[in-house]
Parts: sequence; structure tokens; C-alpha cells
Amino acid sequence: MFGFTHGWVPVFNPSSIQMKNCQLGLEFPKWLKNQKKLSSMTLSGAAISDTMRDWLWEMSQQLRTVNLSENQMVGKLPRFLDFGSQAIVNLASNRLEGSFPLWSNVNQLSLKDYLLSGPVPANVNRRMSALKYLDVLNNSLSGDLPSSVSRLKNLVYLDLSNNALSGDIYAGWTVMPKLKILDLSKNNFSGHIPCQMCSLLPSLEWLKLSTNSISGELHSCSLNCTRLYTLDLGKNRLHGIIPQWTEESLNSLSELILWSNSFSGRIPEQLCNSLKLHVLDLANNDLFGVIPRCLGNMAGMKSSGPYYKLPPEFRSFYSGEASS
Repeated sequence: MFGFTHGWVPVFNPSSIQMKNCQLGLEFPKWLKNQKKLSSMTLSGAAISDTMRDWLWEMSQQLRTVNLSENQMVGKLPRFLDFGSQAIVNLASNRLEGSFPLWSNVNQLSLKDYLLSGPVPANVNRRMSALKYLDVLNNSLSGDLPSSVSRLKNLVYLDLSNNALSGDIYAGWTVMPKLKILDLSKNNFSGHIPCQMCSLLPSLEWLKLSTNSISGELHSCSLNCTRLYTLDLGKNRLHGIIPQWTEESLNSLSELILWSNSFSGRIPEQLCNSLKLHVLDLANNDLFGVIPRCLGNMAGMKSSGPYYKLPPEFRSFYSGEASS
């Protein structure tokens, strides 16, 4: 067992510290202040409830990995910081507050379960061009989603769910060639899903837009995403018939969540042609007619195995739960 007093000063000068779920005490360890060679620091789940120290922020340029998640640290989040190249920063599940930070050289950033407020900055693409993963779910971000977010050309993973964002959900977006996971659920977005969605997001695998105010019809032309495994549009204001998929796009689909909209007409038998469809939720719509008998013979519905696994690099970020 590794134990030390609060005033302990180490005789070593490590480049990496990894401590997970070790009870370090309520105050931030003072001995870290003098670690001049430190480039990787993990103190997650350490029961620290202290105020974040200025000297820690001053270490940012030497740090390439910072994981202080699952603590109760308080204080103000700096607006501008420079980290080491391709830095991974995980400060999730703390009580720090402030506006959306603009931290340069950050490759992965998780600030979920936080006290962030205000808008997403319009210059986020210029200040944080290296971003590959961005996770800021469960905060109080507000205002429109600026089109500059779609200019983060390296972005693979984007989770802005459970905030207070609003405005047209696809206003001014440009092509995001690498984006695989997009979760904008539980906000106040409006507008419609454009026909060019799949050309804007050609690598998309996971799309979750549930619990917003998205309206209009869901057109077949917006569903030709050949890599899409999960489509969750539940609890919106969509109407019209459930559209037809192309055979190629239908064969990749594992989850189709359309509950609590105003879809009308019959359940399309074309869904029975899917080889992988495992979750189908059409509850609380205006559908009529008989349920197609062929739904009971779908291969994906009969399988007890995993119908889709998130890529390993996403699993620490995203739980992948469908709305219900």
C-alpha cells in the first residue's frame, strides 16, 4: 500500500504519475508543485474537494496527459491555456465553473458533469484545431451552436448532450470528414434534418438528436449514411411517414429510435430486410395498421450477441445508451 502524510515531499522526480481510486485526502497534494519533469498525471477518483490551484494550471505546458476526473474540485476554469502537444485532458465530474475554455494543443477534452455556462465560442476551430474528442455533456451551455464547430476537421467524437443549446441544428455546417459519433440530445435545437446530412458527415456511425424540437419530415435523402449504426431521433416534432432506406444504408443500421414524434402511416415492411436491426422503438406516434409479421423473423432481433461495439478509443467517453 502506498501511503504518505499531507506534507510529504518525494525524493524522486517522475515523468508520469498514475493513481486511480486512491484516497489522497481532501486537499490537493502539495508535493506535485515541484515535479518539473511531470508530463502525465492521473489522480482520478481521489476524493479531492480542494480549490484548484493556480500552480497546477501553470504546469499545463509540460503536461500531455491530465486526468483529475471523479473528484469534487472547485474553483474557476481558466479561459485560455496552452498544453503540451496532442494533450489528453479529462477533468470530468468535478465542480469547477466558468465558460467554455479555449485550450490550445488539446487532442481530447472531457468536461462532462460540470458547471460550464455561456455559449460555445465562435472561434473554437482556430483556438482548438487539434481537437479529436470533445465531451461536455451535462452542463449549462446556451445559445446557438456556431458553424465553427463543423470546421474542427480532426473531430471524431462530439458530445454536447444535456445542455441548453438552441437554434437551427444544422445551420451553416460544413463537411466534417472524420466525425463518427455525434450526440446533441437533450437540448433545445430546432430546424429540420437536411438531405445533405450524410454528405456533411460521411463517416457518421452514431447519431443521437433525441429530446429536442426538431421538426419537419424525415426524408429518404437524409438517410443514406452507409456507416450509420445508431439513429436516435426520439422525442422531437417530426411528422409524415417513416421513409424508405437504401438497401446499403439499411444493412448497417442496428438501432432505430423514433419514439414520441408525430409519424403517421404504416410501419414499412422494408425494415424487415435489415440484417442488423436490433433495437426498434416507434412508440407514441400516430402509426396505424397491422404490425408486419416479418418483424418477428429478423436476424438482428433474434441475436443475443453484441450488435455493435464502440471502437476501443471511444469506450471511456461514451456509454452509448438509447433514450427511452
